[in-house]
Amino acid sequence: MIQLKDKDYFEQRKAIREYDGPLNDEIKRMQNSNKSYFINFIKCIDLMRTVFSETQIEEYIDKTIKEGHSAFEIIRNDKKEIIGLNELDVVTIHPIINSTSEKGWTQYVDSKTIKSFNHDDILYMSMPKTFYDIVKILN
Repeated sequence: MIQLKDKDYFEQRKAIREYDGPLNDEIKRMQNSNKSYFINFIKCIDLMRTVFSETQIEEYIDKTIKEGHSAFEIIRNDKKEIIGLNELDVVTIHPIINSTSEKGWTQYVDSKTIKSFNHDDILYMSMPKTFYDIVKILN
């Protein structure tokens, strides 16, 4: 095990860049997971820019970071152009695979299906790390 805790950033970075050992697969898994969150987050912000001001986007990002997740129904016009985003309670949104093996979402309230969505009709942001960090400090 490499002891990096007491090293400065430069030494930590050098050790990580040079590391080749039994934890390579775990490190790669962590990189891929974080990369997926980051890429999704960029895509979400780009989509939000079509309908929200920078101030509104920052407020939703703050909320997502604090609460761990946020979801919006994407509202489109007849030409399939995005004209709005309707915030949804993430507790009510669940991913599904329909009978034709297509991804989608279902909204449940009080154990009743309220609405079904195609996969591309939901904007879903997930940043659970900060949420779980907050849960830890409040415990």
